[in-house]
Amino acid sequence: MRKLAIAAALAVAPTAASADLLGFGVGVGVDYWSAEPDGSTAYDGGDVDMTDDLKLDDSDEFQGWVYAEHPLPLIPNARIERTSIASSGSDGSVPVATFGGFDVNATNVQTDLELDQTDFILYWSPLDNLVELDFGLDVKQVSGNLHLSGDAPGGGSETLDEDLDGVVPLGYLAAGVNIPGTELSVNGRTARISAGDNSFTDNALNVSWTSPIGLGGRLGWRSQSLDLEDVGDVTVDTDFSGVYAGVHYIF
Repeated sequence: MRKLAIAAALAVAPTAASADLLGFGVGVGVDYWSAEPDGSTAYDGGDVDMTDDLKLDDSDEFQGWVYAEHPLPLIPNARIERTSIASSGSDGSVPVATFGGFDVNATNVQTDLELDQTDFILYWSPLDNLVELDFGLDVKQVSGNLHLSGDAPGGGSETLDEDLDGVVPLGYLAAGVNIPGTELSVNGRTARISAGDNSFTDNALNVSWTSPIGLGGRLGWRSQSLDLEDVGDVTVDTDFSGVYAGVHYIF
C-alpha cells in the first residue's frame, strides 16, 4: 500500500503515475520522533519508575523506512523500518532493597537505555484505492542495552548492565483513507503480539501529504508499549510515545 508508512511507520502517498499504472511502487522516508518514556519496571516486586526514579529524558531520534510493492497477488509486498530509542537519566535513585544488580537503595544513579529496532514486514494489500488496507507479519529485531550505576549507602557503588536482544514476531495491520480532491491521506497502523499477561504493541497514526512529483511529508503520533507480567522475577510496564514528523519520496 503506497500511502502507508509507520514510523512502529505508516503512511506514504500515491506513487508516480507511470509506476502506479504498472502496479509497482517504491518509497523511502525518514522521520524525526520525540518519544517520552513512561511506566515502571520491577525486580522481586519492587517498582522503579522510569521518570520519577530513574529520571529518564525524552528520546529524540530519527527513524527511516523503505518499501517495495508489486502487482502479483500471492506474493507479499515488503518494507524495512529502522527505529532507535536512546534515553539517559542522571541523579536518579533506586528506592527498593533489591533491583537486579542493585542490592541496596542506591542514589545518584546514572541510567543509559539504548534500544535499536529493525522491522522486516511482509504484507498483502487487498484494498488499495480510496480506502487502503494492509495485513501481514512484522518480524522485529531488537538490540539494546540498559546500564545503571549509582552510589550505595555507606560507600561503594552498584551497577546493572543488561543486554536487550531478541527477535519478536508481530501481527501487522495498517489502514488509510485518501481524502478526495486533495493530496492528503489519514493513515494508521498497529503491530502487536500478546501471550497471556505479556504483550508488545507498536501503534502509529498520521496525516500524510504527497505532491504529484512524489515528494511529501507527514505528521503523526507513535507509541510503543511493553507489558511483561509473568517472566520470572521481572515485571515491566513501559511506554515510549510522542509526536513524529517526516519527509518521503515515492518513486
